[in-house]
Amino acid sequence: MKKIILLLLSLVFLLGMESSAYASVPKRLTGNNQYETAVAIAQDGWEQSDYAVLANGETYPDALCAAPLAQKYNAPILLTTFNDLPSVTKKELAALKVQYVFIVGGTGVISEAIESELQTMGVKTIRLSGHDQYDTAVQIARELPSPHEIFVVTGEDYPDALSVAPIASIAQAPILFVPSDYLPESIKKFISENTINKTYIIGDKDLINDNVVGQFPGGERIIGSDKYVRNVNINNKFKQLISAKCIYVARGEGFADALAGGPLAAKLKGPILLVDPNSDELPSSIVAYLHRLRADRVQPQLTSLGGTAAVPDILMQKISNFLKEQSSGSISKSDLISGVIQRIDANSTVVNISLSTPSTYIGATQYQVCIKNCAVSSVVPIGTDTTVNQQVSSGSTVQVKFTNAKGDQIGSITNVLLKATTTTLQTDVVSCTLKSTDDNSSVITINLRNPSVYRGATRCQVYVNGLESFIMPIGFPMTISQELNSGDIVLVTFYNDKTAIVGPVNVPFKLVKNK
Repeated sequence: MKKIILLLLSLVFLLGMESSAYASVPKRLTGNNQYETAVAIAQDGWEQSDYAVLANGETYPDALCAAPLAQKYNAPILLTTFNDLPSVTKKELAALKVQYVFIVGGTGVISEAIESELQTMGVKTIRLSGHDQYDTAVQIARELPSPHEIFVVTGEDYPDALSVAPIASIAQAPILFVPSDYLPESIKKFISENTINKTYIIGDKDLINDNVVGQFPGGERIIGSDKYVRNVNINNKFKQLISAKCIYVARGEGFADALAGGPLAAKLKGPILLVDPNSDELPSSIVAYLHRLRADRVQPQLTSLGGTAAVPDILMQKISNFLKEQSSGSISKSDLISGVIQRIDANSTVVNISLSTPSTYIGATQYQVCIKNCAVSSVVPIGTDTTVNQQVSSGSTVQVKFTNAKGDQIGSITNVLLKATTTTLQTDVVSCTLKSTDDNSSVITINLRNPSVYRGATRCQVYVNGLESFIMPIGFPMTISQELNSGDIVLVTFYNDKTAIVGPVNVPFKLVKNK
């Protein structure tokens, strides 16, 4: 009997060990409608709260800026219709023992009748509203601590505001709405009243034009080709603020579930990922995001916001399975990136960047070379040559930015060590001898034996540090107007009798001092 008990205990222990290696089983917070879903979200995050934020569950403009306010007061966001407080919302307010409710929006958004009903329940109400959604956002912002940074999103759609909500909440930074082509006076006044050093503008100039962006201090755009790419780019940008130990998944084709989920995500310092409920496939941007988490061995608790029509089971299962693959050890490959110098010319360098067994950079099809965070090449397909607009020597490190076919960045910019390609066969023996040197010039000779790649070569030319020699017969001394030392790298090009290039040009070789 004791052996059986020990065996059972051992099995329980092993099963516990095995389950801990995997991401937690996804859970779903949902109800029969958006009001019940908001209550389910509140019940998951709060047992009691003195404060709650009440927003209209049928129209988004006023409500989307409320998440930082909810975070300030550790409050859930609950939803109502315009003129009828849902019974499920009313019961949750009572269950949480809420004493104060922030009503977001004017009487044209949430009626006076609802405000009166709340007061009848013994709840004190504070209405935050303006003459339009832009002004309402400013009124909400005034309830927050004086900000040094703000988030700016289009007032004509909701996904970008949903994406930044947890991050802005954690940072206690206001979310402001703007039209695409002008800056409302209420926002201008708010900017003048505060010492704002940084403004994060979500979207490119098609959403918010440059004239509007130019009126914000310290403006920085966070862009993407669509709302799903922007959603991931936002989460990547602020990955230091969010732990990703909890990830909330919501539909990108509706606002109510993610609106209510924003304060819960912020409370647990987790991001919200947006998915397309009309597709069985995850957006490529999310796949890349999950690759990063997997590479960092993050095993988050996954929570979907809304029913299966909002976040289909198949999408949650794909996310879960993807993250399980890392912990089970079935995928352990990492990105293998190599950088090769193909040729060094007078004012440029031809390089080739290849990528194999992608993990972080899955979905990448193109690359661009950067030096000191400035692009120095065009965007070309991975594995093909590109010209860097300056000389880069073997052993140098450059930055490489990977993108997909749409031009969206995949993963973070990475450092890549460049190496000179092996352009000569073993039969080619090239020697570079430093004959003499002084303060103003150096004399060197180039010799070639057993030519294969350089078969037919009779002449050569040396290039170093922006200076080039005359084309001279192989083995003849040639002068460079620069002091050189043994071990320096020179670039050699070989020619035939007709001065036609033989083999690769500007191949790097090391100088050896004449004995």
